[in-house]
Amino acid sequence: MISMSAKIGVSAAASMVSQAIGRLGTTVEQAGEMGRTWEDCSVRVIVAEKYFMRIGSFASLTVMVSGDAESSRVEAVASGAGDGLLNFNWGARQDFEEDFRRQMRDLGYA
Repeated sequence: MISMSAKIGVSAAASMVSQAIGRLGTTVEQAGEMGRTWEDCSVRVIVAEKYFMRIGSFASLTVMVSGDAESSRVEAVASGAGDGLLNFNWGARQDFEEDFRRQMRDLGYA
């Protein structure tokens, strides 16, 4: 699981998340996005999926962006990359999360 925070508003952070997802390779697709706002607090949830050849299946990445116009927190967790009876993921979930973390850092998120 990834947890990062910055002095970046929720809207800008959600845009950065979409950019980061777009940079994760040709087999990645942003599956959906939803958001809610209460008073001065906003939450956005973005879901992406990526095909991993080593497992012959897709993994999903669920990203939650929360905060206000001044600062935000990005939390992400990969799932669904298991294969076979014992649900081996051969490191696909960890790689998906780490690749996303790296892309967010490259875009200036710490």
